[in-house]
Amino acid sequence: YIPFGANQIVQLNNNVGSTERVQGGYISNIVDGDSSGTAIELSPELTAVEILDYTQTNHINFEASIRFREDAGVVQVETFGISLNAEGTCFYGMQ
Repeated sequence: YIPFGANQIVQLNNNVGSTERVQGGYISNIVDGDSSGTAIELSPELTAVEILDYTQTNHINFEASIRFREDAGVVQVETFGISLNAEGTCFYGMQ
């Protein structure tokens, strides 16, 4: 249980792009210094977010794929799903 409310779910839906025509996208820890420019360089070490289901004020279900380079021979779980709702219920699953 995490104390969420409708306001937090609405903001989370806005932050991850649930309401956009093209949902989800890539998340990085780097701030774009030229956000008004027309060029973009994508590093292979980004986290991809795919929106599976949502309602604006009640819940969001999404899947994230972490794409960090690993040392040779290292196998790591890199896809996980999260389901959150406004009542505070959180489900996590890994694949």
